[in-house]
Amino acid sequence: MSTLATQRHLDDLQVAYSYCLSQLSHLGERSAFKLKKRFPTHQSWLRLTPSERQEATKTTLGFDSPNFITTNFDALVERALADLRNHEREGIRVLSIDDSEYPELLKLIQDPPLVLFVKGSIDALSGNSNVAVVGTRNATSAGEKVAFKIVGGEQVVCCQRTCKRHRRCCP
Repeated sequence: MSTLATQRHLDDLQVAYSYCLSQLSHLGERSAFKLKKRFPTHQSWLRLTPSERQEATKTTLGFDSPNFITTNFDALVERALADLRNHEREGIRVLSIDDSEYPELLKLIQDPPLVLFVKGSIDALSGNSNVAVVGTRNATSAGEKVAFKIVGGEQVVCCQRTCKRHRRCCP
């Protein structure tokens, strides 16, 4: 594998790692962010044995995590890599909090999302005038229409954890 291909693979693994943490259904954003701070890279997670991961996770979060987080994480990463490829085919860019294009201002909030899903021009994220529409996990069709009208409908960024109908937001 060439150096460029190796770097691309490592970058993909890092995005998949953040994606995994953000998608664990029993963890909230705050807990996922705490784990990301404790284990900033996929490699930092892999260096530990499953029992060390379990103990470090308990110490970091203050409660026992289900075993599949610490023992079957490789399968979760593989599933995340497949999801990322599907998103890419659909024209959806997934930015992890580690990505240089992740909005700097968003990193400053108390619980920043670990990943963003972007459909449209990524350049809009770096502008000075941004609009955030924060709402329900079960938006009505009318609510979605109003939100799209406010943001112009061409640039969509969402955090999947808060959007159960992600496929509808980012078709």
